Formats: sequence, structure tokens, C-alpha cells
Amino acid sequence: HARVASKRAERWCKRAALVAPPFVHVVEAAQNAAPAMASSSILFGDDPDWNLIRGASLAFLSQLSSIGKGLQKVGVRSLPELSPRPRVLWQYATNPTWRTGLLLDIGGALFGLAALTIVPISVAQPIFCNGLVLLALYSHFYLKENLRRREWISIFLCFAGTLMLAATLVPRDWQR
Repeated sequence: HARVASKRAERWCKRAALVAPPFVHVVEAAQNAAPAMASSSILFGDDPDWNLIRGASLAFLSQLSSIGKGLQKVGVRSLPELSPRPRVLWQYATNPTWRTGLLLDIGGALFGLAALTIVPISVAQPIFCNGLVLLALYSHFYLKENLRRREWISIFLCFAGTLMLAATLVPRDWQR
């Protein structure tokens, strides 16, 4: 991947040099940095165990998105139906509960994207699925929504399945 990224960066830099000759020194610096930037080992190291821990941690932090959705649900209780009218949009933007929920939702999505740059989707997806477990628990304990027996069983099975996957996961270097 590093060689391909380096070649792409080199082609881009050559095009940029043709368009903006005064910035040749910036282009040369980018060419020199391209091979180093193409390797994630600078940011995350080469140890597969640590990459697994980092990726799983980021995937877990992506569950903030679920809490954000719950907070948005709480926030809309006192808000009018969403519409493109400036007054309504201002009410949403100034509601601290809804705004916090939106920020957690966006932050969780960014953590999820970061996780996918470190570990494959086969590792991250089971952790992402537990967002539903977290949202169900949040809805039950914080929003006081009733969960039926079937929903409790589903929560248990989803969580147990993730634990079984985690127990059988073998760290490896996914870069190769």
C-alpha cells in the first residue's frame, strides 16, 4: 500500500508543481513525506495486539452514537416538529440536550470510522452491533421504556455473541 500511495502522491505533486510553480518546495516536502504517511505503523505501531486493542477501543467508543440518539430523543420532547424554518432550527440548535445528543452521535460515527482504519470490519462490526444493546439499556433505565422478555433475551444473545467472538479472536497484522 505504501508504494501505491507514494506513486499517487508523486503524480499529484507533479501535477501541483505544474499548476503552482512558486510552491515547488511544498510539493517536494509532500513527495518526501508520502511514503512515511502511507504507513499506519507511524501512528499505531506494528504490534498486532496493540492494533487490536486500539481498534476495539475506538469501535467501543463509537457506541457514543447510540447514547447521542437517546439524548436527541429526550431533547425533542420539548421541541416542535423539525422543519426548515429558521425559528425551528434555532430551537433545535439551542436545546442543550438535543445538541449534546447530536455531538455524541457525530463523535461516535467518527470513532467508528477511525476503528475501521485499524481493524477489519469483521472485528469492528460485532462491537458496533452492541450499540443496539447499549441503546436498549439506555432506553430502559434512563428513558423508562419497558422492554419485553423477548427484547431482554435479544439483548443477552447479542452481548453473549460478541463476548464469544472476542474470546476466539486471534490478534494478527491486518496490514499484510
